[in-house]
Amino acid sequence: KAKERAAKRKLTGICSKCQNEARPGKSTCQKCADRTAVKQRKRKERLLDSGICVSCGKDACIGTGQAFCMTCWLRHTARTLDCSGSDLMQLFLEQDGQCAYSGRKLRLGVDASVDHITPKVLGGKDTIDNLQWVLLSVNYAKRDTPHDEFVALCKEIAERQKDK
Repeated sequence: KAKERAAKRKLTGICSKCQNEARPGKSTCQKCADRTAVKQRKRKERLLDSGICVSCGKDACIGTGQAFCMTCWLRHTARTLDCSGSDLMQLFLEQDGQCAYSGRKLRLGVDASVDHITPKVLGGKDTIDNLQWVLLSVNYAKRDTPHDEFVALCKEIAERQKDK
């Protein structure tokens, strides 16, 4: 019923919290929206300081200064992809927790990044068969370069450095 009342107030332009005039197309006035944002920010800071996941309330364990547990971090990472957090974890395990390019050990939430084998700008999809785990620094270097071109470029660089 509370949601129904809020929806009605939104249509009538009345703030659902204080009954003042709401922002256009919103269910709250600016003052109440600001107050809610401050409360949410303070809650997140409290959880972060206490090492608790801001999403589920379990112990946060990803990276330093992070606010997620492993499950929520993977779910958060997968939110823009066409796969689930468990799909990403399975892929990570299939790669033995190593960067697909360098073979270095990855640390989820610290230096691991999901890479599109065929970049999206070149028609690559967000599906699990077009994704791989790589070091964040490698993903920055690769950017929109297709997999085969990136590998060839890395080999050229390595060969040139051997000659020096």
